[in-house]
Amino acid sequence: MPQPQLLSSIVPLAAIECPACPKCQAQMMLARIVPAFSGTDLHTFECTLCNHVLKKLGACEDWRGPRRC
Repeated sequence: MPQPQLLSSIVPLAAIECPACPKCQAQMMLARIVPAFSGTDLHTFECTLCNHVLKKLGACEDWRGPRRC
């Protein structure tokens, strides 16, 4: 059984651009990434100032070789 790993150790998070909050314009924080459908992931961003949540679809980046999506 594979051992759990920190997301930051396997995904290049610097490649994911965190948007400005549409409510207060503060920099949002990437909260989670989950598989959506073939070739895409659902990125959830949270604002640390006003707690607004933003969800965006992003391209599925595979760091282990052939596409996992």
